[in-house]
Amino acid sequence: MSNNESFMYFSLIQCAMAHVEAKYILLEVAGGNPKHRERVYCYELYHQMRSLQEHCKEQSGFTINGEIDKDGPQKVDQNVNPDFVMHTPGDMENNGCVVEVKVRNNNGNGLPSKRGVHKDLKTITCMLHCYNYQCGALIFVDVSEEEIAPILQEADIAHLNDISDCVMVFFQSKNDPCNVLCKNLKEILEGEKQ
Repeated sequence: MSNNESFMYFSLIQCAMAHVEAKYILLEVAGGNPKHRERVYCYELYHQMRSLQEHCKEQSGFTINGEIDKDGPQKVDQNVNPDFVMHTPGDMENNGCVVEVKVRNNNGNGLPSKRGVHKDLKTITCMLHCYNYQCGALIFVDVSEEEIAPILQEADIAHLNDISDCVMVFFQSKNDPCNVLCKNLKEILEGEKQ
């Protein structure tokens, strides 16, 4: 994959995230406190990505699909179901970017579960290592790098280090939704060694 291709996917994601308003990050609930809802966020992110894609001819060479399983004639053996894929449907040789999303948890310490984060890392790793996806994105909503880095660094997943330089981690806060930060996964994983 060329740097231009990964830059195209990552730029689309970052720009789309910056267009997601705070009301989709923290949902008002009748008779209760506002709550983080991953599906609400993902639906709005999908809408923003598709809207941007329609306005950029360079980004029209692929399809964005959400929550698809990879069950078909060329069945994916592993049980993976990423939040989004950017690909050419029907062609296992032209897979672009796989995207996983985690929002702040409404219970406990507020962090997404270690198990859930590691499952998403495993999905991204599998899609890149086994099924020719070019790059991956891991999105954290209302969770900071400082909070999530230890969980990422604890991951013991085969081939994660092999693909970590092809994965970008994005951070978005309800307090400043237009300011989307991103960092290469390899840098985060190596952060504990510095």
